[in-house]
Amino acid sequence: IINQNGIFFKLTKHFTAEIIKSDDAFGNIFVPQAIKFDNHDFVITTIGQKSFASNYNITDFQFSDDSKLELIKKEAFSCSSIVSISIPQSIKQIGKDAFSYCKDLKT
Repeated sequence: IINQNGIFFKLTKHFTAEIIKSDDAFGNIFVPQAIKFDNHDFVITTIGQKSFASNYNITDFQFSDDSKLELIKKEAFSCSSIVSISIPQSIKQIGKDAFSYCKDLKT
């Protein structure tokens, strides 16, 4: 597990990464295609369950144009202050209640 800019990632042996929590993340969030750790690129494929839930400090959420994100797990953003998100074309599944109670979400 590593922390980059207040976002915690779980890394796998297959060189993928999952966002697992975001206690210290705030403002506009940009998620690149991959993060670097130990001279290896780990492709971000998943936003984990409740990883941004109840985070009242985030607003805009964007992904790189070449994003490989495939899954947004259930309740990932529930009860957060997110206002907008650009969901990448690579997405295959969005979990139940991923954006529930996001009263400020516009787009």
